[in-house]
Amino acid sequence: MTTHAAAKRTIADRWIAQWTDTPFSLDGEQMTPPKELPWARVSIRHDDSQQSSLGGIGARGFTRFGNVVVRLYTAFNRGSVQADDLVDRVREVLEGVTLPGPVWLQNAVAREGGIDGGAFVTTVQVDFFWEQQK
Repeated sequence: MTTHAAAKRTIADRWIAQWTDTPFSLDGEQMTPPKELPWARVSIRHDDSQQSSLGGIGARGFTRFGNVVVRLYTAFNRGSVQADDLVDRVREVLEGVTLPGPVWLQNAVAREGGIDGGAFVTTVQVDFFWEQQK
């Protein structure tokens, strides 16, 4: 059975194993942003829950929802090609994937955000959900 912490850990493990394109930081890790671009910051957040079935204790189903938010920091004076390529890589790593638990990841949406501290920031949000019975 998946738990809140296990779902987050499973997603983080997938990211760590599959992402080789840039340096990155995960939520809760101390990191000084590298001077060299590109790099990524990854946040895994739960945000909603819904009871999916009725029943006695031990038989009630709950669906837990959340988002993986990947912020990509790329050079702003080189056009959007680098950012666009990294968006595609985020989608390869996280979109349409079923992880142990199971945890389902789907619907990767990219949003170009503009300049932040000398970098062009693009945000990719990937929805996830998992089921819990209790």
